[in-house]
Amino acid sequence: MRHARDDRRSDLSCQAGPAPDRGDASSAQGRRGWTAVTLQTFEFTRRVERWQAELRDDLEVTIKMEFGGGFANLKTAVETSVERIEGRFDALAERVESLEEKA
Repeated sequence: MRHARDDRRSDLSCQAGPAPDRGDASSAQGRRGWTAVTLQTFEFTRRVERWQAELRDDLEVTIKMEFGGGFANLKTAVETSVERIEGRFDALAERVESLEEKA
């Protein structure tokens, strides 16, 4: 008595294709099937690599923009602080000059 499980196993073995060392037409069909699978795998790999490259480029641009924006803000803050300090030094220099003139 055959079970449904045995039927499925035989169906799957037929779908897997015949052994490649046989010289009949079914082995040629199996080789074409394996060739198609190989080509599909190759194409999928190329698509994944292309997607990774695009993702890497997008990530690089995003990181550069974030760092660039942060550095621009830092530069502005430093320049503002330096200008404020220079203004204080200029005021101090003017006071010293006026005191020297009086003395």
